[in-house]
Amino acid sequence: FLQGLSLNLQLAQSKGTTVDGSASDLSNNATSLAYQSQYWSTSLNLNQQAVENSAWPDTNGDTTSWAYDINLNLNRSAETAHVWAANLMLVLSDSEQALDIGSNTGTQNITLSLSGQRLGWGSLNASYTVSEISSDNAVNDLKQTQWMLEAVYAINDWSSIKLYLNQQENSGDPASSYREETSGLQIGLAW
Repeated sequence: FLQGLSLNLQLAQSKGTTVDGSASDLSNNATSLAYQSQYWSTSLNLNQQAVENSAWPDTNGDTTSWAYDINLNLNRSAETAHVWAANLMLVLSDSEQALDIGSNTGTQNITLSLSGQRLGWGSLNASYTVSEISSDNAVNDLKQTQWMLEAVYAINDWSSIKLYLNQQENSGDPASSYREETSGLQIGLAW
């Protein structure tokens, strides 16, 4: 068959009862198909979940989701000591929840990330994510964007310094509009 190809299947069932007679039933079915080679890998994951809980009937419903990713190894050199090793990754995902009370929610995400590492120096990481959340109960869809930059420098064998920047923004729904920026510096010591 095809070397590097893998398939995983999972069927899970959970049932519970409380002293007052409330019952809960959770089923989760998942499938994952993946391929990995020297310079790239990819996977597709499918998941279906059903919840029934007599104590909280408003949470009863089904959730169907999928996620796809592709990861590219950008380093083609046999030299490893003085070369940056870099990876580029794209992740797409979608989740749809349908509650028995008639409420439906959908979430879609796209993430692009780049990471690099060099022996004796440290690592650089960057990512950008765009999300959209739609719901029958909301007037407008909620849009989220987030980016992150991070650099870690190894000063020596027992200390490192890390600089990071992060921004998250919600828009689309006036009630949930929000923007946050985070930056920081960390010094790590190991004995």
